[in-house]
Amino acid sequence: MINAVNYNPNGFIIKRIDGDDAKKYKNYHGIDGDSWPIDKYTKGLSINDINILSNYLDEYFMKFYYNKDAVGACCDIKFLNSYIDACIKADFNIELLFCETKKSTPICTINPEAFNRNFIFIGFDYGYPEDDYYSCVYNDVNRFSEMAKLKLNKYGLF
Repeated sequence: MINAVNYNPNGFIIKRIDGDDAKKYKNYHGIDGDSWPIDKYTKGLSINDINILSNYLDEYFMKFYYNKDAVGACCDIKFLNSYIDACIKADFNIELLFCETKKSTPICTINPEAFNRNFIFIGFDYGYPEDDYYSCVYNDVNRFSEMAKLKLNKYGLF
């Protein structure tokens, strides 16, 4: 008998899909890639806006960094909406990814309607919940013959 795996709703990650890093990910829209793309070189944003977003991420994720029961996903709806707005202002094409893992921190209870935006479900990815968000689907499905029969959708996901 197979034991069921219980996953926790950990939160969201914002990923850029049109930057230089994204060019290597043809037809793939999962966890691997350019997450939290705003940095000090982002055009179209003030230094103050960049600092506020960067400082929040540094502070927010640092509390999870050394916790083996935590994953770097965000549950703060106000911050997520601000970050999405900043990405739009910077003319970034982004995706909002929802993460569920076996890790117990954070636990996210955000209702999708709280975003006041339209989202489209594009599929499932499977990755390691570490700081580099390694995707097993992107990196391993076509590498192992045992996985050759697995079919991915047009987004490179299950």
